[in-house]
Amino acid sequence: MRLGLRQSSVQFCGGVTVRCPFDGTSESIVMDEALPRVVPPAKTPGLFALLRLSARNPIEVWPREVYEEDLFHLPGPAGGLIFLSAPELVQEALVSSVNAFGRSKEFLDTIRPLVGNSIVASDGPRWRFQRSFCAPLFRPEQIDKFSQGMLDASVEAAERLIASSEHKPISLLAEMMHLSLTSIAKTMLSDQAMLNSERVIGAISNYLKEVPKAALYSTLGLPKWILRPGKKSQLRARDFLHIEMKRIIDERKARGLETGRCPDDLLDLLLSAEKQAECGAFGEKDVLHNLLTFVAAGYETTGVAMAWTIYLVSLHPETENLILAELDEVTRGEPIKPCHLNRLVYLRQVVSESLRLYPPIAAMARRVVEPVTIGGNRLDKNTTVMISPYVIHRHRKLWDYPDHFNPDNFSPSRAAGRHRYAYLPFGAGQRICIGMSFAMTEMLIAVGTLVRTLRFSSTAIRPPNLQLRIALHPSDGLPMRATRRGQVNHDLKAD
Repeated sequence: MRLGLRQSSVQFCGGVTVRCPFDGTSESIVMDEALPRVVPPAKTPGLFALLRLSARNPIEVWPREVYEEDLFHLPGPAGGLIFLSAPELVQEALVSSVNAFGRSKEFLDTIRPLVGNSIVASDGPRWRFQRSFCAPLFRPEQIDKFSQGMLDASVEAAERLIASSEHKPISLLAEMMHLSLTSIAKTMLSDQAMLNSERVIGAISNYLKEVPKAALYSTLGLPKWILRPGKKSQLRARDFLHIEMKRIIDERKARGLETGRCPDDLLDLLLSAEKQAECGAFGEKDVLHNLLTFVAAGYETTGVAMAWTIYLVSLHPETENLILAELDEVTRGEPIKPCHLNRLVYLRQVVSESLRLYPPIAAMARRVVEPVTIGGNRLDKNTTVMISPYVIHRHRKLWDYPDHFNPDNFSPSRAAGRHRYAYLPFGAGQRICIGMSFAMTEMLIAVGTLVRTLRFSSTAIRPPNLQLRIALHPSDGLPMRATRRGQVNHDLKAD
């Protein structure tokens, strides 16, 4: 059997055949050579071109060598970047020598105005305190409880897509962002109505799209009072998000006083941390900043990842058919439940391959806080190190045909032989994403539910460009048509 490309308006060139065993049989697939990817510049841009590209889309600056060498120095302002791409070097930086590294100045300067010293923007004892308080929310038994909210959000998204796509193409990215935020509201906040979803989505987008410019200004050491292009709209977005989070917190506190109890969710945990912390170590602003962190980071990264996954499935009809066959075999027509997830082996491979090609966090910058030697190379204090999952996931030494879509990269046999730090869509080390299991569960339920219910087809005339914000965005929003496979099962929302 050969997996080909569905006929659509997206144009792709030829393919390469590789072995792809599935269900005990030997199969081969034809993998597309023109999926959306970043084409490295032929040579390192000059200073002014480097600054312009860095402000617009920094990933376009990264040269071919970062995808081929274990360690590479990219010259630039403030000493440039040291790319660590070999799994052994990544492990040294994130595990063995983790205390020698901290968050980069650029990351903190761009993110702290939005989320303060929350779990994502703190180090040391403060970070450990916040992580320990949030950890119970992400235990397996708690995530199982969240699965119904994830399923409800997915079914609602399918029904909305059917209604919307009958009249015009939809933006798959926008729809998956909406689904992801709805899922967070139903699980982390226990009440979707609490969020002004459309305005929250718009504000987060407006803030994050200015991050590359803000990061460049930070690298250049420019004073914070300088009014860079887009700064006013970014600050307006921040102010709205802070007001919205405070409204949610105040309403929850008032409801708790009226009823004598609060839901067992993220906000409840944060409010408990505020009560238990000594001497104001975790105050009202910390509750607000951490709530916003989980809302913004969770919805943004998972929404983008689901969009890319469904996009890839839409281009590979045989992959789609294998997913459908597996869903039928495992669930027997039931809604996807926690008990099914470990047996959805191929669907998990597809999601994992999508996260390889388009990792939700494409770049992780670290600042050297004390001199350290990595792979025999001495790194001085204040050196900026770049660990890029996007680069590592497409590194020529680590992957066969790294720019092609092949779910068999994550077959049990191949995954077992892979270095732990050759694949890190959720980061790695002690700061690995606390919501990793939550996100993976949500993606399996949402992608499985949507692919089972709808057939997606691209209406774009060419593959999108990749834009690095915090997550890796498609430039065109992935325009799609979604058509019903058959009668939608309105009983999917189990009692």
